[in-house]
Amino acid sequence: MRILILHRIPYQKIEYHRAVDHDVHEVTYFGKREALDTLPASLRCATFERPGVASAFEEARAWLTREPKRFDRIISLSEYELLDAACLREWLGVPGPALEQVRLARDKTLMKTAVIEAGLSAPRFLLLPDFLSSEGKAAWQGETVLKPHSGASSEEVVVFPSVADAYAAINAHRSGAPGLDSGHRDAAQYEVEEFVEGAILHFDGLVQDGHVLTMTASEYVGDCLRFAMANR
Repeated sequence: MRILILHRIPYQKIEYHRAVDHDVHEVTYFGKREALDTLPASLRCATFERPGVASAFEEARAWLTREPKRFDRIISLSEYELLDAACLREWLGVPGPALEQVRLARDKTLMKTAVIEAGLSAPRFLLLPDFLSSEGKAAWQGETVLKPHSGASSEEVVVFPSVADAYAAINAHRSGAPGLDSGHRDAAQYEVEEFVEGAILHFDGLVQDGHVLTMTASEYVGDCLRFAMANR
């Protein structure tokens, strides 16, 4: 089997050889130089260094347009490149999670919509362009969160005392979210939602053909936002 891995997370944190037999399969790692440098020297594989200027999908597409290759599987374990892997699978016709499936795991507005449609509670929210076009009107008035709807690790997440404070700060380009304030990221990439307090429960598991095979649960002692704020 020919396997392409979009390699971003340092190898020692994943150890792909524990799940993929590199002596049996033809494995290619595609990533930036700093990521490729974490591969063990003894690992049987091919590598391709990408510039890291555009997205992983755009750079992989450019590479494979110049040097056509066939792959049976395309893998990404980095949150930041799940969509790139899905786009690449779609472009090449490779089996695996489809783009719409992956969007549901990455886009927090789609997640909340799915949760609500399933009859469960979720924080109320608005896409940022809708919030701005309504001149700051929302269904809640208290603490308000601004964040990228496809972000991770609480990057660019800001909490305001009220809806009005959020609107004023965002409108004045002083929200505290660098990408938004500088104009480097489009407003359509962000959302606002009501702040909800409570315990944070985390579930990890394996589902196959709609059946839960194994599951572990834990409760956060701290939270990602506090950690991110402490390290800014």
